[in-house]
Amino acid sequence: METKTKLPQRARKLKKIAADIEKILSQYGYTEVYLPLYEYYDILSKTAWNFSDENIIRFIDRNTGKSMVLRPDFTPQVCRNVANYMNSYPKPIRLSYKGRVFRNVNVNKGLKSEMQQIGIELFGEEELYGDLELIAIGYKGIESVGIENFKIVLTDIYLLKECLSLVNNKEEYLNLLKAKNYCELKKKFNSGDLSSKNTDLLEELPKAFGGIEVLNSIKNKVSLNTKLISRLDELLTLYDNMISMGIPKDKIVFDLAEVNGINYYTGINVRFVTDGGNVLISGGRYDNLMHNFGVDVSACGLAFNLEEILPVYELRDEKIEIDYLVIGRENFKRAEELRKKDFKVLWVSDKGKLQNLEVMYSIKNIFP
Repeated sequence: METKTKLPQRARKLKKIAADIEKILSQYGYTEVYLPLYEYYDILSKTAWNFSDENIIRFIDRNTGKSMVLRPDFTPQVCRNVANYMNSYPKPIRLSYKGRVFRNVNVNKGLKSEMQQIGIELFGEEELYGDLELIAIGYKGIESVGIENFKIVLTDIYLLKECLSLVNNKEEYLNLLKAKNYCELKKKFNSGDLSSKNTDLLEELPKAFGGIEVLNSIKNKVSLNTKLISRLDELLTLYDNMISMGIPKDKIVFDLAEVNGINYYTGINVRFVTDGGNVLISGGRYDNLMHNFGVDVSACGLAFNLEEILPVYELRDEKIEIDYLVIGRENFKRAEELRKKDFKVLWVSDKGKLQNLEVMYSIKNIFP
């Protein structure tokens, strides 16, 4: 019977997760927008995160001949709508969305080609408070669905790019960071293949993973670089505010050498990750993206990955609660009368169909 009830229970879980998260979004004043399932290829190729022809599902619109894509990302669609229809709205603008994204991936590697998301985009709010709002919503959203074993992993793309500006061969250094090849990186500095205005800092950066001590350690290596010092102070302020909002210290992790999203994000990149590696939430600051739509306004956002939340989510009540079970064809109208009184009613035509109902339903009363 477990196999037979798997799909209904999955749907109930997804619905409950979505309801809990949407309740949090409403508390922050986010307004839901509905977006098309597909988008123009030309728009997404310039604006979508991690966009490549290998990762998309593409088709041709037979009416226009234009190339279309099943959306791999909601954010460009939201940005385009804000630029075209909401640019005159007072800032900040808070929008939410929900639905599916599609990516052409290798299912043999355990990757999903279709994922359900709920997300938000925040336009026109200053950096510190916009970032704090994203993190607070993410934390409360995960807390609301009862998940406890997770970390909030913070990368700062602005800081990373400032560090890259100090090395003579940015591309080689970046490739070594991507590969997490710290031994080879050290050899390159020792041999002179890589040189820098601050070798101590760039050798320390790949190890910059951990709690608040990571920021302090990097700050000690910065020397007199005012941009880096200022940025590290901003990250320390962000951390202090997270703590004051009630986020436990042991939940916060800094990963300053993470290069994922370096060509997309402009500041904080945040991920909520389980101990098992599920990325429950991802997002960050992308202040340059709106420029592609002819508008210059700060922006940040995040998405709850429902497919990743689902495996670690436990539905508190596995059964559907029913006020009345009504039995018999002669009582069909009676079931309707009870529903009119706002009761939840399950009707079956005869007693022969009662078998195994208790697997899916919790029934309070039986009539007759």
